[in-house]
Amino acid sequence: MFCLLVLAPVAAFAQTSKVAVQPYAFVAPGASDGGNTLHTGGGVDIVSGMGLGLGTELGYIGYIGPFLDGFDYGIGLLSLSGSYRWRRESVVPFVNAG
Repeated sequence: MFCLLVLAPVAAFAQTSKVAVQPYAFVAPGASDGGNTLHTGGGVDIVSGMGLGLGTELGYIGYIGPFLDGFDYGIGLLSLSGSYRWRRESVVPFVNAG
């Protein structure tokens, strides 16, 4: 629900511009053999009116739990990607590589 409230105004703004800048943030719980994890981060997608896009994302996955000390054990992530979106009436299919 949080993502919908944060990104809905950005998506509405993107319809009126030739270049759309779409920032986002996320928090995602997970699990592994070493314990529970928490993946946090954010990024930005820049999409032209022709459908070509570039994006970047920066995040951190940290182990959390009773025996590990907060975010002392984890890994940082950086992702760069390119995309293409086909414009349709209500659905926007896309390809993404990165």
